[in-house]
Amino acid sequence: MQAIFAASQRIRSYRTLDQSDLNLERIGLTTLGHTRVEIFDPVADYAALMESLFDFDRLSRLLSGDRFRLRYDAMHAITGPYAQEILVRRLGAPCGSVVNGLPRPDFGGLQPDPNPTHARALLEAMFRSDAPDFGAASDGDGDRHMILGRGVFVTPSDGLAVMAANATAVPAYARGIAGIARSMPTSRAVDHVARALGVPCYVTPTGWKYFVALLDRGLINLCGEESFGAGSSHIREKDGLWAVSPRDRPCHHHRPRVKRRTRCWPASIAPAVLST
Repeated sequence: MQAIFAASQRIRSYRTLDQSDLNLERIGLTTLGHTRVEIFDPVADYAALMESLFDFDRLSRLLSGDRFRLRYDAMHAITGPYAQEILVRRLGAPCGSVVNGLPRPDFGGLQPDPNPTHARALLEAMFRSDAPDFGAASDGDGDRHMILGRGVFVTPSDGLAVMAANATAVPAYARGIAGIARSMPTSRAVDHVARALGVPCYVTPTGWKYFVALLDRGLINLCGEESFGAGSSHIREKDGLWAVSPRDRPCHHHRPRVKRRTRCWPASIAPAVLST
């Protein structure tokens, strides 16, 4: 940042170009003067990235059947089109698995904050007798998330621990992870998992920039904070839609049971999350 600021002090002039507005709906290359601008489909780009990380063939066999049901609440925010493309179109989850999937300027009158207060409809659906197996939501800009199982709310601390414990079930992390990081207010659940896996667990002040410093140095692959944010080395940022997936990654090998994976904590956390 200091280098950028220093460079800004040396600017003596800048040039402008009289040009009509770009058509942001047209995919491809456009030339503005001597500058080439590429417009791409972010939904397709992100979906391809997720397909490179996870085993879509195996997940498709699970989600396209009738033995596992999920409900994803996009809260009329940014992740709706991404969830539709990945969960429904590519993985074959039934239509209706993604709710509130159309982004709206006013978020449909809702508060796009994935917590038990503002995602009340999802919470109630997951505690009914006919609840889906897995529930999730993401916030307005898609960087935070909430996870629920049938009749159980998964805290951000437990979610990070489950993600780390099952990381090697995901093709992108099949060879193991370099390390894990958590914010100081996040519980020590993931510390026990890191110890069982034989990898370091770093504790940072609150603030994503501390995770980025560890990611840039290749010291960690997974990180999370107490405020429902989690991410990994795939983009170095909080990623709400990605974050709901690793909790479900036991799907790569068997049907997951969210309640079974959290009910024994915290007394015997490492055995609980590492067992199948």
